[in-house]
Amino acid sequence: MFRSVFYRTYDASAKKAGNADEEFHKPSPETTVGMKLANYDKLDADGLIIPGHQVTGEDVIIGRTSTYSSIGKAISRQTRKDASMTLRQAEKGIIDAAMLTTDQEGNKFVKIRMRSVRVPQTGDKFASRHGQKGTIGNTFRQEDLPFNIEGICPDIIVNPHAIPSRMTIGHLIECLASKVACFRGEEGDGTPFQDVTVENISRDLHALGY
Repeated sequence: MFRSVFYRTYDASAKKAGNADEEFHKPSPETTVGMKLANYDKLDADGLIIPGHQVTGEDVIIGRTSTYSSIGKAISRQTRKDASMTLRQAEKGIIDAAMLTTDQEGNKFVKIRMRSVRVPQTGDKFASRHGQKGTIGNTFRQEDLPFNIEGICPDIIVNPHAIPSRMTIGHLIECLASKVACFRGEEGDGTPFQDVTVENISRDLHALGY
């Protein structure tokens, strides 16, 4: 519960200014110098990683090389220099999309979008639509949570002192009014500046058996 999907985009361009003649393709050790200690196997021939691949910080997601001058050096077939882009070291996820286009200067331009599922953990911050914010203090297994007479366990337990300190009474009204609306099969109104009070909603809950 409360899981979210996080997206991060990586972009790069292949510039062709002066001696910096860059290209997008899968670098080869035979023709490329300065290759990284990373995994190039997930790149397609055009230098872009294929959507759907699971990636970590050791994977190259954009293959790019630039011209390399070997004048004054030993004769070699290595005429390209690696300029590839890797995923951030501490990240992992799934490649969601890969796009190849041109920028305003006419250079080839690449955008890679990576997605990852974030699981809530202790210390993460949450906020409701009423501005009631707080951090996760602890997580419990379902068998360690309290339950009511119907055997229903709460998904989240909020410190009651948080309501008056931040003056988010609308948050409390919405939580209670939604239960009444659910049993009556009607829509509730949780907007501010209404004549709805917690006492009236509590009276309705008591009438419904709570």
